Amino acid sequence: MCGINGVVSISDTICAKNFYKAHLKTAHRGPDDEGIFAISNDGSFMLKGDDTVSELNHLGHIRDINECELVLSHRRLSIIDLTVAGHQPFCMGKYVVVYNGEIYNYLELKVELEKLGVVFNTLTDTEVFVAAYVMWGSGAFKKFNGMWAAAIYDIESKKTVLTRDQFGIKPLYYSTENGTVHFSSEIKFIAELKELTEVDDQAVYQYLRYSETDYSEHTMFKQVKQVLPGQYIEIFNGDLNKFTFWDSRELSVSANKSNVEELLKSSIDIRLRSDVQIGSLLSGGIDSSLIVGLINESHGLNNFNSYSAVFKEEEFSEKKYIDKTADLLKFTPNFVYPKADDLSKYIEELIYIQELPFRSLSVLSQYLIYKEVAQTGDVKVLLNGQGADEIFSGYTEHYYTYFLDLLNRLKFIKLFHEFRAFKRYKNLSWKAAVSVSVKSILSLSFQRKDKYKLFNKSFKRDKPPKPFRSKLKNNFYKNLNFSALREYLRYEDKNSMHFSLESRLPFLDFRLVKRAFALNSDEYIQNGVTKIQLRDIGTKYLADEVRNRKDKTGFTSPQELWQKNEMKTELDACFKDIEKNGLFDFIDTSALILLYQEYTVDKHNDWAVIWRVYCLYKWKLMWLKPTEKA
Repeated sequence: MCGINGVVSISDTICAKNFYKAHLKTAHRGPDDEGIFAISNDGSFMLKGDDTVSELNHLGHIRDINECELVLSHRRLSIIDLTVAGHQPFCMGKYVVVYNGEIYNYLELKVELEKLGVVFNTLTDTEVFVAAYVMWGSGAFKKFNGMWAAAIYDIESKKTVLTRDQFGIKPLYYSTENGTVHFSSEIKFIAELKELTEVDDQAVYQYLRYSETDYSEHTMFKQVKQVLPGQYIEIFNGDLNKFTFWDSRELSVSANKSNVEELLKSSIDIRLRSDVQIGSLLSGGIDSSLIVGLINESHGLNNFNSYSAVFKEEEFSEKKYIDKTADLLKFTPNFVYPKADDLSKYIEELIYIQELPFRSLSVLSQYLIYKEVAQTGDVKVLLNGQGADEIFSGYTEHYYTYFLDLLNRLKFIKLFHEFRAFKRYKNLSWKAAVSVSVKSILSLSFQRKDKYKLFNKSFKRDKPPKPFRSKLKNNFYKNLNFSALREYLRYEDKNSMHFSLESRLPFLDFRLVKRAFALNSDEYIQNGVTKIQLRDIGTKYLADEVRNRKDKTGFTSPQELWQKNEMKTELDACFKDIEKNGLFDFIDTSALILLYQEYTVDKHNDWAVIWRVYCLYKWKLMWLKPTEKA
């Protein structure tokens, strides 16, 4: 788990000192070691930085060279093989690699490669990553079960390959201009070397109107893109060619019939491979509770630490469910208590860390958890339940798409049965159940009206494909690949890595995702109950109160209340400044002000869109350098 940076140029030389200054912007991603590979007119060099391990003091320092045509750099967070053997850039034959992530099945791949004659010199998964690429080329990416972002440079062909894992757990951004390519685990590196002045209008539109980000190669910076999940990019002579090695649309033909429980156990087991201490994030929900329950079953919970965000406001707190899990499994959980004044204390830091706007203050809860982990314990790796909602029907909207699915299949009797069970499970009257279902189904089926009219130019919404016959599985596909999982993965990576911690996600093991998509539509929701697969597994590992929960909270916060009270002064100041200076030229300032005025007098309670405007405003002030006015 680390951070990678690089610049490849065929036109301009790269100032090594400026590169190193930008490289240090990602130092938090790897406090244990750093390394640099550079090519200049004088040859190629392995170089050190200020934090390179003492065993490599003989290397020259990057500040001692001048101009380069290629530089690759690495910051190391040591997780597997803590020795100097894990130093990067890693060289094998004609390849030089900087790699961020973990290949959890590296031991199995190592055995396979040894049978093919490969001799290994370290205990690292990095060496397995490189050896697999040497043996199978881009075909190796299909074999990797893990999370990664990497740059692979071929010294002979002078080709650079950028690659990213199947679901985009690890980030990889890039920017191209005049034959020069900058790439990094974080936009901060690129922003240090290039002036980022232009916004991507479409990205702002999708965020502001639909709360959608991270769903395409585009970011909110017009000059910055991201390598897509399941993609690799070849860079040669200033040209970029993009290839796909994993396409989630292929899940529509998955024939995986393996046992869900056994796959989940295997996924957790290989994610417990580490040479440092492991803990877990824990909400009061099924997903993270089941992970902890399965860890207890296979390894026990001696010296195990869990971390949770709970609230003094009881209606938003999951503490009672977390306590049930802790009582059953006999361990002591750690709690943090986010509060309203944490917003003013941390909002600038959060926007700097996240680099892009975010949809809610759930980011704050997660940030405070990782801050607590870093300050109070020896835990360096944490497991989390992210991804389970997207593949096992964890969202309320999945009910409505299942109803549509049944209707589409002419399953009228089952539709009536499931609707009645839904009404009972949600404790709704017939009238309320029909009303909320119809409204939600219409919202899912048709693009909702732009009732606030915030934009003074026309946009066409980017939408995900629908590769499945099942409406429910198309919804899962959207959740997995479009919104909002990719955004949540950004939160996960940026918050954890800010505190030099590694986050691992067992539910995003590609074997388990394949299995989930191979279920038929009636195996996700039964008798009005979602996540039926996980609840059934949880019979053996979860407290009944957790397994049978009817509500869903997760890392939520009492944000709606805070915005009306403790945050009001801050929001007033934001919209006053927008009224004076505007936000972006394609956004109607008067419409924004009217939106906020009506919110303050309770003509609407769309706190979420108010937050998005506020967060976008704060992001613009921090990240977009103003252009000179003529």
